[in-house]
Amino acid sequence: MSANSDSRLSRFGSSFIHRGPAVVAFFFAIVSFAVFALAAHEDKAALEKRHDHANELYAHGKYAEAEVELRAAAANARHVLGPEHRHTLTIRDSLGKALCAQGKYAAAEKEYRAVLAIRERAMGESHDDIYLSCDHLAACLANQHKTPEALDFARRAYEGWHTMYGENHLYTNNARKLLEELEQSQKPR
Repeated sequence: MSANSDSRLSRFGSSFIHRGPAVVAFFFAIVSFAVFALAAHEDKAALEKRHDHANELYAHGKYAEAEVELRAAAANARHVLGPEHRHTLTIRDSLGKALCAQGKYAAAEKEYRAVLAIRERAMGESHDDIYLSCDHLAACLANQHKTPEALDFARRAYEGWHTMYGENHLYTNNARKLLEELEQSQKPR
């Protein structure tokens, strides 16, 4: 080896000795991030599995059991994904449906309103998920005979989906039916 290469080697060695702790810390940070990302992925998969199980319970009319699962899934989702994550809000929306199905309208309304507020803040005024929240909240309010307020939310869902998807989309049709039922219930008999 030439003297020139020896000096480069010693400069590298000297430089590494000074930077060694930083390099080790950087490597540790990368490994820690990878382990954390893997754990979060596994936690998210477990959340999705729990949400799917709760939806199965709901589909079979086991609303109280679905509520228990959804409450646990929502708490875990807030911790793993964060309170404003779309999947967290979807789980909370499902919790509202399970509460409504049991006649727990006040609790469902509170959940729907909270989810709607977060969605509006995080997604803006015109997003598919916002119209879904409006539709669910309208139905919940209608079940409590809060028809004027239910009409406002049903109209918002219908108009949003109509603009987004057009007249013949499933969501638009369902929102229109709810809106028509609410309007009909307002007419004197």
